[in-house]
Amino acid sequence: MKPLQKRIFQRKAAELREERRSRRQRKAENPTEKRNLWRRTEKARRGLVHVFISRAALIIGLVLLQILFLAISFELLPQYTTHIEILYRVIGLLVVIAIVNEEGTDATKVTWMVFIMVLPIAGIAAYLYVRYDVGSRKIKKRLDSIRVDTASYLQQDPRVRRALHEDRPQMSGLSHYLMRQVGFPTYDRTTAVYFPTGEAFFEAFIPELEAAEHYIFLEFFIIDFGKLWDQVLAVLRRKAEEGVEVRLMYDGMNSLTKTPIAYWKQLNEMGIKCKVFNQVRPVVSSVQNNRDHRKICVIDGRVAYTGGVNIADEYVNERERFGYWKDAGIRFEGDAVRSFNVMFLQMWQVSEEQTEDMGVYLKAGRSGAKTANTVVPAARPADFVIPYGDSPFDHEDVGRTVYLYLIEHAKDYVHIMTPYLVLDKGVRRTLCQAAKCGVQIVII
Repeated sequence: MKPLQKRIFQRKAAELREERRSRRQRKAENPTEKRNLWRRTEKARRGLVHVFISRAALIIGLVLLQILFLAISFELLPQYTTHIEILYRVIGLLVVIAIVNEEGTDATKVTWMVFIMVLPIAGIAAYLYVRYDVGSRKIKKRLDSIRVDTASYLQQDPRVRRALHEDRPQMSGLSHYLMRQVGFPTYDRTTAVYFPTGEAFFEAFIPELEAAEHYIFLEFFIIDFGKLWDQVLAVLRRKAEEGVEVRLMYDGMNSLTKTPIAYWKQLNEMGIKCKVFNQVRPVVSSVQNNRDHRKICVIDGRVAYTGGVNIADEYVNERERFGYWKDAGIRFEGDAVRSFNVMFLQMWQVSEEQTEDMGVYLKAGRSGAKTANTVVPAARPADFVIPYGDSPFDHEDVGRTVYLYLIEHAKDYVHIMTPYLVLDKGVRRTLCQAAKCGVQIVII
């Protein structure tokens, strides 16, 4: 290569190196690029942690423990190999008999029975671990105490009860069940708006946040960085600066896949009171299985939003994960908002030592609260509304009971659309029985 050509080549190479270095520096200084790089690193690290604290890791560990125990037994006590095997099977059989006689669904019982009969030591250890739920006892005790403290805020209005019995006698039993067993009353004087998509939901939801004057309560299973969360966060920060009380609670699983572990601290510094429900920690514990899948927003005690949507871009189809994403939501305004308020405040108090005075938040709306300039379809009066929640600690399959009741009392049709269709024998039998009685059953 001639000297002149060599110098030109070297200069071009230096310019390319400088351009690449400058581009890397600009990316490092760009908040979005920096956040994406950090998220990729964090996701890999948290994914590794998740492997070690997952239920799969627990089961694998128990199976290896059984193999080790058998190997040691047969090595040290070879003359008693048959006796040891018989002892394992007898203990397994006794545990299976206990499972058959306890409360629970057939599918759950069969799963445990097969596991125990195939791998007695691992199966029994896993069953006792889940059955006695040692790690969750503190949460259960605290939640029971909160429910006692808040029961006075969820009293059934006798007038509404009588009206329901007269107008919808077939639903009277369901109302009685939800009030008596889990403490959720029936309301009238409530309007409802249904949103068939996440896009329609958030088109109304975000302006409603803008209209808040006193407080905003948010409880979501997932919040994830993206255009949607940026919009919501901008409104929440602005309302907090204006003196509106903003509380946000999200599930601890976000720390494994979505948000920084200490993201709640950053939100607190912005003036948003934030909590993580059941932060995932690198230790095997049954408490890790208790997750908060609720999606609730209460604004000034006047309006409540709920549904299947989370605050993540796929829910408004800004990001494609599995094709077009369809989730639904609903907006309530009126007396029924009280139950959503109580449900949020109950869960907020789980990590507190003392229950706060909730009376200030449980008035039926605030005087002078303005109506948001939202893109909301015309709300229609709902005859009766029963917001309800469930938890794994009351040993009551509330959601399942409600659905079975509705199917059994259907007259014309039952239309179901769900991303998760896992029909146990009881639900399948009820659907088939309804179809035999002339009710149209359609499932998507």
